[in-house]
Amino acid sequence: MKNIYFRTGAVIVGGGAIGVLAFGLIESYFNWQEIDNLTTQALDNGHSYSLVIHNDFTNAYTFEVTDDK
Repeated sequence: MKNIYFRTGAVIVGGGAIGVLAFGLIESYFNWQEIDNLTTQALDNGHSYSLVIHNDFTNAYTFEVTDDK
């Protein structure tokens, strides 16, 4: 009986870990797409910008156009 609880717990913990990892990778992908889009548009329009990546796993970022106009 103990073995069933251990297996159930292991499946729940393992599934949760896989879910968190998948969410992080998906967030990273979409953030990278946004960064690519923002920087491309800024350069195409002749603007300079500041980009700071806050988290290397999720690519959380801060983007700011830095033109002095």
